[in-house]
Amino acid sequence: MIFIDLVRLEQRVELSWKERAAAALLDVRAATTSEDRKKVLTKHASLWAEVKHHLAGASTGKCWYCETRDVRSDAAVDHFRPKGKVEESPEHEGYWWLAFDFRNYRYCCTFCNSTRVDRVGGSRGGKQTHFPLLNPEDRVFGEGDIAVERPMLLDPIRATDPTLLYFREDGVPEPRYPGEKGLRASKSIEVYHLNHTELVEARLETLNRVRELISLGRRYYNSWLLDGSDEPAFESVIAQLKKLCAPEAEYSAAARDLVKGYRDSEHTWIDQVF
Repeated sequence: MIFIDLVRLEQRVELSWKERAAAALLDVRAATTSEDRKKVLTKHASLWAEVKHHLAGASTGKCWYCETRDVRSDAAVDHFRPKGKVEESPEHEGYWWLAFDFRNYRYCCTFCNSTRVDRVGGSRGGKQTHFPLLNPEDRVFGEGDIAVERPMLLDPIRATDPTLLYFREDGVPEPRYPGEKGLRASKSIEVYHLNHTELVEARLETLNRVRELISLGRRYYNSWLLDGSDEPAFESVIAQLKKLCAPEAEYSAAARDLVKGYRDSEHTWIDQVF
């Protein structure tokens, strides 16, 4: 997970779309029953699909939750606050008033968005209509101040949330901190299914490449420091590590965690990566 500046991203959305979204909100407000509301939401469902390219562009096509870029499958526009119902609150009819609010959209892969069972690891995950709160007693049921809610799930548009995840050297995610922050990270790993075996293996491929480059970097740095030789090779290693750690790279958060773990007296050159 990496930080996405949604406020800046929203500025790119066409005025005509915002006007149609406002009209759709008026339409759904006019619905008198839950069933009518669902019909209205379905009627205007193309609206969030129309801005998917803006959302995808913010992460160069990567899922905002797991950082996977899968060009073979259709990614989804997740409503961070579910629009139709809430799994953790059966009586809740969903945050329907946010269905056409661009700030409630998150770009994600089908694996993070839909229920999947990890046949190897045995875990089950997928966001779907999940939206657990740290303070469920303050859940908002109608148009109101959602700022009173304290979401349990990590949100990529909050600058500090991605930092609550830590990726081990084997590619497995875990909480970086204990307590409430750790609880949020653990729940997010479960719901977004960040520990799915195939995802961990894909992440590990990146980490193995990072390890190879660091091994080469150590050798080239020593010779470069000694007599100036291997300078092109050393520069190439730094460039490749920078690329793997850049926000647009797949699994960049895991790559950065691994590289930072090598910061010591024997790897003083590591700081040049950041």
